[in-house]
Amino acid sequence: MLLTKRRFFVPVLLAFLTLFLSVVACSLPDETLEQVGEGLASIDFFVATTGIDTNDCQTRETACRSLGRALGVVNELPENPLTIIHIASGSYDEVNDLHINKSMTLLGSDEVIINLLPTPGAGPDAAASFFVRPPASGTVRVEEVTIQGGSEGVVVESGRLELSHVKLRNITNRAISAQGVTTNIMIQNSEISDVGNAPIVTSGAGVNITIQATSIHDNNGTAIINYGSSFVLDGVRIFNNNAANHAVSAIYNTYEGVSTATPGAYGSVRISNSAIYGNANSFGGDEYYAIRHEGQLLEMSNSTISGNAGNGIYLYVRNDAETILTHVTVANHPGVGISGGGLIKLVNSLIVYNGWDCGMRVFVPVGSSEINIAAEGNLDSDNTCIDLYAAERAAWDFNPGVDSVLSAEGVHPLQPDSPAVDAVDCILSNDQRGVARPQGLRCDIGAYEHSVALGEPPISPSMTPFAIVQGTTTAQATLPVVQTQISISATPASNPFVRFITGANCRSGPGTVYSIITALPEGTEAPAEGRNNDNTWWWIFVGSNTRCWVSAATVETFGLVTGLPVIPAPPTPVPTSTPVPPAATATTAPQPPSAPGQLFIENRVCNGQSYTVSLSWLDLANNEQGYRVYRDDALIATLGANITKYTDAPSFGGPYVYGVEAYNSGGVSTLSKVTESGCIP
Repeated sequence: MLLTKRRFFVPVLLAFLTLFLSVVACSLPDETLEQVGEGLASIDFFVATTGIDTNDCQTRETACRSLGRALGVVNELPENPLTIIHIASGSYDEVNDLHINKSMTLLGSDEVIINLLPTPGAGPDAAASFFVRPPASGTVRVEEVTIQGGSEGVVVESGRLELSHVKLRNITNRAISAQGVTTNIMIQNSEISDVGNAPIVTSGAGVNITIQATSIHDNNGTAIINYGSSFVLDGVRIFNNNAANHAVSAIYNTYEGVSTATPGAYGSVRISNSAIYGNANSFGGDEYYAIRHEGQLLEMSNSTISGNAGNGIYLYVRNDAETILTHVTVANHPGVGISGGGLIKLVNSLIVYNGWDCGMRVFVPVGSSEINIAAEGNLDSDNTCIDLYAAERAAWDFNPGVDSVLSAEGVHPLQPDSPAVDAVDCILSNDQRGVARPQGLRCDIGAYEHSVALGEPPISPSMTPFAIVQGTTTAQATLPVVQTQISISATPASNPFVRFITGANCRSGPGTVYSIITALPEGTEAPAEGRNNDNTWWWIFVGSNTRCWVSAATVETFGLVTGLPVIPAPPTPVPTSTPVPPAATATTAPQPPSAPGQLFIENRVCNGQSYTVSLSWLDLANNEQGYRVYRDDALIATLGANITKYTDAPSFGGPYVYGVEAYNSGGVSTLSKVTESGCIP
């Protein structure tokens, strides 16, 4: 009987598919229909300022004028994850909501601007928005575009959204909001600015959002509000926001409006290699905070919180609210650096120059005789982090040896004679900037690892200052004090790395056709910084500013490796025949180097007195003589080999287009470009 039913079902299914494809064929050319049927090749559509919305969008010659028209065409197709809408340079006015109901990629180019405008005759709150709702397993990717205007920028309701090199700006309400049972968001190398309310708001335990190498700045609201979702921030800068609508200026991890029936429903925020600084508040109350943690977990490592209005971090006093701070610097707050309670572990952290460094409450959790605060290897400037029990604390007046001014890299550098230098056992392999730990005999306290200058003697272990906290309280059983690791899991998810399971070669590209850079033995561990498209090769850091590719078959991975950026492969080496000895006068010129990868604006300062732009890129070449930096096609700097950063101080004004190229005696690479919005005093 079962066999008979199957025989009947197959012809019916084939007949249905034939009918469906015949309907689609009415609006698609033959080659596009063939792609849909196979489900393998990409299906391409085109939008251009020279297009016409009565076109079919299916070729460059028949491009549509508006993105809304192209989305309408694509939304009528069967689900295909390889659908690409190519958007030519130019400005596009959208007066209707933009609905994305299928998996697709919106691929922009230089200077693509999408203006979300109010519907004619309606108020500003009726402006257009992006609504992202692909199937639960679908992915929407947006690259190289600027989205501006409107009341709501992007509303994510299902599936996965990936933003790469995207700018969200001049939005009235929210730049990104998400809620749903299963919603995932990845934001890389992007910028969110000039938003009138909270730039990012998420709600629900099913929302997971990862933000990497992105800046959130100059917004008029709390930068991130999390109602029970899961956040991972790595290499993120949150600065110059003014939370006029709330007492929290940077991150509010809250339980408000969240059901407590689901375990972990209070949400989590994990932050690494990030800087949160210069955020203000005009809410009108006395309790201002850069970060307010009321959720399930706040975990921070290698990060700096500095110069925000009011207080630094407030921890909600609840038995299951957990906080872990490792190699964190909290500085320059007029109020309390860290206050509150809950389950707290403070390790190798620097709390200095605040009005009152530590104001954490000590209490015994219900049903336990253990104290819930564990402190180890920390350094503060007023002795309030040392003995959390003392009613009266002896006033120190000692110099922690920390630069009080935040550097352009978002860190507080340590002075050579600082008691924080070479003071603790190493837990993390890099500091906030990516500098390897240790630089001396031991690791430094805080987010910054001091590099020993030429002729400067290293600090010996015997010189460890008395001011370091060494386990002054008893840790609760759920938060053990350990010497080698501090994390919820065995490996911090924010610092992915690989471990060689066999001796293997590390190559100049993701494949055996590329040259061998070095060979590494079994057991070697190395930070993972990138991947190829199918995760079969990892791009790792092997020291001395050297990076190379290793096959996934030769290593095991730890941490959030799938969230690493995709690194473009260098040109495939061309096989050569048996070499013929050149003539005596002939010379072989080297190949031009690979172009810089993922050029982005790592930081910008625009405060009326100064204007600086800090560029960062990936060194993808292994034969460059150096790099050249351009502003608006004019050469402004020539740098040496292996340099990956440059800070410019342009004249007030803009916008500016920056370009970086690699060069050697064989020629120059293609020019990588990024646009800076400008600064008007």
